Amino acid sequence: MVLIDRAQIDHQLAIRAITARQLVRKAKVAEATFSRARNGHRLHERTLRKLTEALLSFPIVEGTDLFVAAPEPRRGRGEVGAPSSNAEASGGAVLVEKKHTRVA
Repeated sequence: MVLIDRAQIDHQLAIRAITARQLVRKAKVAEATFSRARNGHRLHERTLRKLTEALLSFPIVEGTDLFVAAPEPRRGRGEVGAPSSNAEASGGAVLVEKKHTRVA
């Protein structure tokens, strides 16, 4: 399961001048699934692949960089899309974080 960076996805939608609804329709993903992911819930890798393929099918609109602000840099741990400590140690972002639950 993966977390998405809300600021980055909002930026990608803006520079393509598309809505979240257009993206999820093209990706054939439920709007509720995408909404939950934008609000900090995890996505299955296959859903991320569908969204990525759909997003890349929309061209970046020339000149949007004149109007659309770049996403804010990630601040720290605990925020959605923030690098984890092992990402900082390795010098890269961790895209997949698996949660294991212990059953007693």
